Amino acid sequence: MKEELKKKYNSLENKEEFILNHPKEEYLKFLKSEFGYTINKTNDLEYTVELKEKVSSQEKNIRAKHKEKLQMLKNKRCNTYGRTLKSMKKDVGEDMLNSYLSAQNSMKGYPIPDPQEILKNKAKYQKQFEEYGQMIKTMQKENPDVSKTLNNTPYHKYVEQILKKINSE
Repeated sequence: MKEELKKKYNSLENKEEFILNHPKEEYLKFLKSEFGYTINKTNDLEYTVELKEKVSSQEKNIRAKHKEKLQMLKNKRCNTYGRTLKSMKKDVGEDMLNSYLSAQNSMKGYPIPDPQEILKNKAKYQKQFEEYGQMIKTMQKENPDVSKTLNNTPYHKYVEQILKKINSE
């Protein structure tokens, strides 16, 4: 686009206000459909471009948030989360469930696979958890202080329990 604009600019006789008078369709092809823009002239050689999100996409985002919130409230009323925890408790045991919940609370934004999923797909997760164990072992050799703090984290305790469970079966 830069090359095209340079050619058009050089071919014009009246080079003043070129950017402001240039057809807006050519700029729009580089933006997503839910965005618009305005070009403002700050001084002779500088222009500022403001991107504006169109109202329809904002409404879609708001609608999606409301839909997600309604789904969460529905699950809360139906106690879906409680039922999954109960079934998980039967399958993997209370101590494993408690370590999973504490690991999940300590790693707030990071998704942790639940024990039921891990036991169903052992091959998929075994390599991942073994690599984590190897990483901890190498850290113990290189820097014992850091490894001591890592060994006390709820996530590490959860991984140790998962590895014991996978290796025992």
